Amino acid sequence: MASILRVNTLTDASSNNSVATSVLHNGSAKAWWSSNDTTLKDSYNIASLTDVAGSTYDFNFTAAMANDDYAYPCATLNTTGNDVILTTGVLTTRVRQKGIGSTDGSAGDTQPCGAAIGDLA
Repeated sequence: MASILRVNTLTDASSNNSVATSVLHNGSAKAWWSSNDTTLKDSYNIASLTDVAGSTYDFNFTAAMANDDYAYPCATLNTTGNDVILTTGVLTTRVRQKGIGSTDGSAGDTQPCGAAIGDLA
């Protein structure tokens, strides 16, 4: 039989540090991803990674966001050059990122990672 635990605040054993459960829910990433070009290395709430074209990638959510006004921090791990990652499109069902070279603006394969922070649908 399943149990339900209903609490408003979580605290450590000494009651010195506490946090409201609403902070845990509202402040947590609803999706995150780490990839190596076209392969997901690790993720949460990501159904698939689509290689759109020209170093452009769609990270498709398993569960959609409530709207397209969520936060989408992103980055790239690059050990060989000065590439950057740009978020070029946001829908409730996916984030689109593009890898570019910071010196000349050309498309470049990267290792994009990111998150979606907001409300699920």
